[in-house]
Amino acid sequence: MRCEFTGPHGGCTRHAEKADLPELAACHQFQCVWLASQDSSGRLPRNLRPNLCHVVLMADYARERHLYAQVDTEHPSAWQEPAVVEYLNGALARGWSVEVSIGEVHFDYVGGA
Repeated sequence: MRCEFTGPHGGCTRHAEKADLPELAACHQFQCVWLASQDSSGRLPRNLRPNLCHVVLMADYARERHLYAQVDTEHPSAWQEPAVVEYLNGALARGWSVEVSIGEVHFDYVGGA
């Protein structure tokens, strides 16, 4: 997922400032699904880490049981890799809706891939 502070090789160019600047508070508080899972007994495997699978999984808590899968535009088929598909299918099986985004393209994931 890219924002105005994403560096040329990924990662945040303002990471060191996040804790100190109020305008970066949302960035400081954000945790993708993979990172949030690392503090629980249901840890996601390393191969679902966003910089390795090229997909950032984000739970939308404003919409009940909605998951976003933001795909790196330099790896547009990354969402079709077996580990990602397994996770997305599992989310569907648990009653979540899933939306996949690749750049400006957005679609509801209905399973398979």
